[in-house]
Amino acid sequence: MESDKNMDRPSVLVMGNKPFMHLPLDSVVDSFDYICRCNLSFPFLNNGTKTDALYLCPHIYEKVIPTLMAKDVFVKKYEASYEKKYVEKFHDHFPSYNKCLIKKALNDDSRFNNFLKSKNCPYSFSKLPRTGYVAMIDFLIKGYNVFISHFSIESETRASFYVKPSRYESDCHSKTDELKILQWLHLHKHIDASLCLLKDAPNISFKESHLSISDAIKKRLHKHL
Repeated sequence: MESDKNMDRPSVLVMGNKPFMHLPLDSVVDSFDYICRCNLSFPFLNNGTKTDALYLCPHIYEKVIPTLMAKDVFVKKYEASYEKKYVEKFHDHFPSYNKCLIKKALNDDSRFNNFLKSKNCPYSFSKLPRTGYVAMIDFLIKGYNVFISHFSIESETRASFYVKPSRYESDCHSKTDELKILQWLHLHKHIDASLCLLKDAPNISFKESHLSISDAIKKRLHKHL
């Protein structure tokens, strides 16, 4: 895999599932070396056109690997929590992931907390990290240049193109811990989460925040938009 021209390490964009409706992002997303999606994610939703890795929480992984569950059964399992049309589209799209890395997001919080401690991070996961955070720490440990997009980086109501609005946040995870870790890693330049501050507006603009926007992301946005 070739790395970005301006970087010594290959870049990976770990993507959440927050929808963007107004700013065209396909070319920006596709400009990264490596695209990692999470759970019931698939491309062509103004979120890029390629996928190199798919991290799945265990309960989804076990329904698609090694054999893809029958569509009607799969939809029935998830339609109470997730929008039916997106569950169906994910199932239809899943066979095209046959050339990607598909990984079960094992919640090895002790390994992740040891990694954070090694970076002198004052925060840790008190509960199991969500899939996107598993992917983020995994790629950091492997030495990739990690960028984050379509995550919430401030405390806000959960937004996802496939999760139903009424769906509650699981008590298995600590959103507070995750936000503190995400912000700290960005502030200390272990990751670049600048894209998480992007507004969903027709023109490039960012939310007000104590977090800074990197020059690398500003250049990438202006190059590809």
